[in-house]
Amino acid sequence: MKLEKTGDPKNPPALFLHGYGAHPKLYDDFVRRLAESYHVYVPEIFGMNGICRRDFFDNLKAVGELMRSEGLERSLVVGHSYGALAAMHLAATFPFLQRSVAVNPLLPEIFTPDKFRLQLGNMQRDLRYATGELRGMLANPGVGIRYGINLIANPLGYIEGAARAVATALPAQRSEVKVDLVYADLDTLFHIEDTDLAKWRSVLPNLKFMAVPDYSHNWLIYHGSYAYEQMRELF
Repeated sequence: MKLEKTGDPKNPPALFLHGYGAHPKLYDDFVRRLAESYHVYVPEIFGMNGICRRDFFDNLKAVGELMRSEGLERSLVVGHSYGALAAMHLAATFPFLQRSVAVNPLLPEIFTPDKFRLQLGNMQRDLRYATGELRGMLANPGVGIRYGINLIANPLGYIEGAARAVATALPAQRSEVKVDLVYADLDTLFHIEDTDLAKWRSVLPNLKFMAVPDYSHNWLIYHGSYAYEQMRELF
């Protein structure tokens, strides 16, 4: 597992978990802002390069071992998409985390036919907003191309890994760690509402939901500085 550290080692530790099939470098803008206040650990673990762990719990185990070896049991954890789901599980695994921030997680049990109309609506809205996936990619072609190449290199692996994450069970143990689910609502993959989180709150009772309107699932990739500013009070 590749691991990069950014920021002053004297600052409190933070762990950043990137999305599945992406690459940590795509999040440089966000990580750079986070590193102004934290010593940020950024593992490359959910990508298509090198060893591709498609099983969610294999990935989770590897992240847990990294946290223990680096002494990150009391750190801030920030995750995006697949990494956000991992961040929520880690909140249940490490009861002394400072906080867990999950940005647009691939949550199990909320991809339902009843919400398909909302997904189609989000696709239409995506074309109207510069903050959407399509325009975000066009506005940041270097990022979009790198992300696309990574997915094209192993599309079946990407689909399998993401599907296994969505199919995973909720954490088994209850935790009092403060968890913030930040939802950029221009999401063409999953539509999440506060009412969807009842089962998660049985495990993570300090889970809070924060919606950010008219931004895409991948806003941390395309709008990292703005995403940081929106979430800064959480850190």
